[in-house]
Amino acid sequence: MIEPAKYWLPKAILANRLLYFFNQRLSQAMRRSHLFLLVMLVLGLVLLNTGVFKTVETPGSGVTTGPAARHLGFWIDERSIFNGGQVLMTPQQFFNGYFLTPPYPAALLFALGFVSGAPISISQKDAWLSSVAKLGDAYPNIEIDLLCFVNLTDTSQVANLQSVISTLSGYSSIKHVEYEREYYGNTQAQLQSFKTILDQNQIPIMLDPSQRSYFSGQNLPILNYAEFPWFQSSDSAEAAIYQTPLSSEIGKLFGEYAQVSNFPVSCILPADSNLAANPPCNGWNQQVVQAIVDESLKVSTQNRQLTYIAAGFVNQSQAFLGVSGISTRELWDNPTFRSWIWSDPNYVNNYVLSTTLPTTSSITIQTTSSIGNSGRLAVTSSQPLLNFNAVVFLACVAGGYISIRYFEIRRQRKSQSQTVPSGSTSLGH
Repeated sequence: MIEPAKYWLPKAILANRLLYFFNQRLSQAMRRSHLFLLVMLVLGLVLLNTGVFKTVETPGSGVTTGPAARHLGFWIDERSIFNGGQVLMTPQQFFNGYFLTPPYPAALLFALGFVSGAPISISQKDAWLSSVAKLGDAYPNIEIDLLCFVNLTDTSQVANLQSVISTLSGYSSIKHVEYEREYYGNTQAQLQSFKTILDQNQIPIMLDPSQRSYFSGQNLPILNYAEFPWFQSSDSAEAAIYQTPLSSEIGKLFGEYAQVSNFPVSCILPADSNLAANPPCNGWNQQVVQAIVDESLKVSTQNRQLTYIAAGFVNQSQAFLGVSGISTRELWDNPTFRSWIWSDPNYVNNYVLSTTLPTTSSITIQTTSSIGNSGRLAVTSSQPLLNFNAVVFLACVAGGYISIRYFEIRRQRKSQSQTVPSGSTSLGH
């Protein structure tokens, strides 16, 4: 997407003037040489690298807006990728289906365990995750967070955790790692031990709200949680879409990783969608999904950098062909679910995307009896937009070259006119 002229035009003018200034100084010594072209190119690359041509960062453009950009993504359970000792999707296949297919989510919350051989070996996990992270590093908008189900009293699981964290520590797309509190205890000693492993590998920890008191005064990032669209009387606060964010909250996870009995569910939210419907929806439809996307905008960008959806999975009879190209039950891979997000203008206009969009794209839902209520999401696209910064740079180089040649020709003509012998004219008569 092309940024407004008011942002790039002053930069282009400044760059052109700098190029012309330096080349004026060099042109006398290099008048009969093409060396000045090389100098111009090097100078232009330096300007690009130092940010003179840096793209203005705007939400929805597929360009990061800095530390407070809005990212949306899904909770992915490792068992949707690894099953029975097998890897169901290659890293490239997963990456293309998850990140590079509408709605182009820019964030991923990947939940994984550390029991050896369950469901695949740790070395296989290391290789798969590092390949995905390497792909993610090529896209500056992409954020990958890990949710670790690890027993910190089991030395083999701790060793496996250390192996995975060490392997991933060199990738810029790996942003945060969280300790799952629900299964193996949630004490301060456990959290401190977990944080120590992350600190040794320079990966920031992300906390559940229940863990923030363990690190009082450190202002560590928090991922909050809302059960919506599920609801239980014992935790009605968790059913709310909107809650006043905690001081260091950076995002929120919605939903539950559970089986959805009916997809899409027949449920209408009340006019005030801050609270779940009663009885609860316990499932997903377009209104429910777009309520999460829209209601998250009521929170400041700083406190809602991340909006995660734990979409769950359908029963076996509702298996469908996912955007990743395999038959699956996982709703993050469901074309219809994803199209609900992509069709919401509030998402397109306010959330960053994993990548810049192709020049043309179309979304068609093709329903067939074999995939029930979902459909195949077909995307047709041409080549990506030409990097606009590159166009500006090349234009500046060409302008500098033309300007120098123009003044060189003028100087040559002036010099020739001054050296014409007396009694002759410039026409030789």
